[in-house]
Amino acid sequence: MSITELRDRREELRQLEAESLVKQAELAGIAQEERQERLQLLQQQNARKQMLTRLSRQIAGQRESIAGLERDEQRLGAVVEQLTRLLAEQARRAEQARRAAAAPPPAAGSRSGAAATGEIEPPASSRAAALRQKMQLPVKGDVIARFGTTRKTEAGVNAPTWKGVLIRAPQGTDVRAVAAGRVVFADWLRGFGNLLIVDHGDGLLSIYGNNESLLRSVGDRVEADEVIAAVGSTGGNAESGLYFELRFEGHPIDPLKWAQAR
Repeated sequence: MSITELRDRREELRQLEAESLVKQAELAGIAQEERQERLQLLQQQNARKQMLTRLSRQIAGQRESIAGLERDEQRLGAVVEQLTRLLAEQARRAEQARRAAAAPPPAAGSRSGAAATGEIEPPASSRAAALRQKMQLPVKGDVIARFGTTRKTEAGVNAPTWKGVLIRAPQGTDVRAVAAGRVVFADWLRGFGNLLIVDHGDGLLSIYGNNESLLRSVGDRVEADEVIAAVGSTGGNAESGLYFELRFEGHPIDPLKWAQAR
């Protein structure tokens, strides 16, 4: 083999070696890109898993929150139902004991009827109906939740509707009875904090929740506008205020149709 051929052969080998190095570099780059893509894919998968886990926990928490609100309402409903039965029985026995020749109570069908919202109201001839618009709300403040509107959880999910009104007021503000009556419940109740219920007779109850303290006890007689509690946030609300309900024969009625603002 001649010198020229040897030189050509060496040059060819150098070119092949250079091309091989280029190919190796390309392959290494491709491998590095693949490793980065796999890493990014794993990171994305982990991020999706974490997001799904957070969403699952949030949904579970929202459901638990709604279920908690429903259970709170059921507790209050059970208390009111029991009180309504006991008060009706007491009234019946008292009437029998007096044996008065008073006119019989209005029949169930003589009610003023359910409104479009399904709200039940006392008969126009009843003592309870005579209090309509003669009462004042228990505290002065902004009504931040109205009867019949949909409640919202902290996550913004719809929950059961409000059965009363929530009135924003500073902690310690006097809570006043909307009418004369007798205290039939004064205790702490989950979801409503320190709760006080006044019987006004004829099936009408007023309910005061979220109080910082209760100033009257079961059996106490109270007069209209008498201070019976102090505003607080014991029901678990973020800010202080009074939760107020009116119920007729156990059924919630719109307080703003019955009581005027202070």
